[in-house]
Amino acid sequence: MIMNNSAISDNFIVALSGLNEYILTTEEDIISCHSSGNYTEVHLKDGRRVVVSKTLKEVERSLKTNYFVRVHHSHLINLRHAKKYLKKDGARLLLDNGKEVLVSRSKKKDLMNRIIQL
Repeated sequence: MIMNNSAISDNFIVALSGLNEYILTTEEDIISCHSSGNYTEVHLKDGRRVVVSKTLKEVERSLKTNYFVRVHHSHLINLRHAKKYLKKDGARLLLDNGKEVLVSRSKKKDLMNRIIQL
């Protein structure tokens, strides 16, 4: 569920439906999303990990800003939190939470185009 917050330009409030609660956050606070079958793990800037009962594709469609890019079949990242693109030993992105995410060969070109557009 996405709600527009007109007080914050180019940012949207996201209601993440957890097990027994809705967690309200902004798209800017989402670092990455990881597919886990029919569930998606959403990793937030404050270190929380929220599991939602939506596929990664459904989560990807619901996000409104252009900062999110699919870098692998099972990974969606927020480019605002990407710190480095590592070419050595396979393509990877280093995120500001210290995690490295693999970039698949089929998604590399789209990622590079999105980075150039920023």
